[in-house]
Amino acid sequence: MPCVKEADTIQTFQESVSEALKNNTLTTIVSKVEAISPKSFHMDLTLLENRFQFWRSLQVMRKQSAT
Repeated sequence: MPCVKEADTIQTFQESVSEALKNNTLTTIVSKVEAISPKSFHMDLTLLENRFQFWRSLQVMRKQSAT
């Protein structure tokens, strides 16, 4: 059964991801952030690399939750 979680800190986000991976459950995690932008913005990663880096981080969290 799908699940929805709300994460208001990095810790609650990590816990929600770990729980979703552990239970192999389709989960939507809602994170509300403050809408503040920097005066200038420079992105060190391409959008594609950013996506891959996010995916790799999730894989690390998956491995950590399995132990």
